[in-house]
Formats: sequence, structure tokens, C-alpha cells
Amino acid sequence: MLLDGRDITDTPLEVAGTTDISGLRVVLTSRVTTVSGRVTDEGGKLVRDCSVVVFAEDAARWTDRSRFVATVRPDLDGRFEVTGLPPGAYLIVALEYVEDGAWGDPEFLESLRVHATKLALAEDEKRTVDLRLGRM
Repeated sequence: MLLDGRDITDTPLEVAGTTDISGLRVVLTSRVTTVSGRVTDEGGKLVRDCSVVVFAEDAARWTDRSRFVATVRPDLDGRFEVTGLPPGAYLIVALEYVEDGAWGDPEFLESLRVHATKLALAEDEKRTVDLRLGRM
């Protein structure tokens, strides 16, 4: 969403009866990002039972229910896929276990930085990233 040319997608907007929102534009796109890949262990064996966490490099983006943080598990073929992250700089890591909801905790995400791989995404970009399973 743009308000008077400013991106306010991640900014709360309170609209009262007198609020002027005539400059509000909702922009829809079919040009979404995709990150896919597979996870292997130290021996190169495919790992299906793990979690992949992708999160913005910028800690200011780690807000409650942020669209800049995603977690997925590989499918039965051992592949994972994350779609719809906004363009930007990200970190990605595969872990044996992630407690449900932990990816919403900034301290947890900060602890992952040293184990993560950097990833840059442009609009409509499709990236393949094969990961080595990390342990924490």
C-alpha cells in the first residue's frame, strides 16, 4: 500500500472519520519471490525432518506476524519452498527443531545469524538454495 507515494504496507494506519486517505493506493502484483531448495546433513544425505527459517537481515523487520519472516518444512521429496517474501536482504537457515512460534522472537532470530546463509531477493526472483542442516 502506498499513501502519498510512501510504502505503508507494514505500518499501522488508523483511519478515523476525518482521516484523508484520498492518496491511498493498493498495489497488487503477480511478481512474487520464490526461494526453494533442499536440506542435507553433514554426510550429504537428504533431510526431510527439519525446519527452514528465512528472515530479513534487518532486525527492524522482525515484528509480530512480519511478512519478512517465514518458516517451512520440507515436503516428502525433501524440498522446501517459500513464496511471497518482499524483495530485500535475507538470512536462511535449516534446523533440526524450531519450537512453534519461535521465529517470531527477535532474540531467537538474532541467535540464528551466525548459522545462516545470506540471500538477496529481487522482485519476481526465483532462487534455489541448498542448505546444510544446522544444530543449536
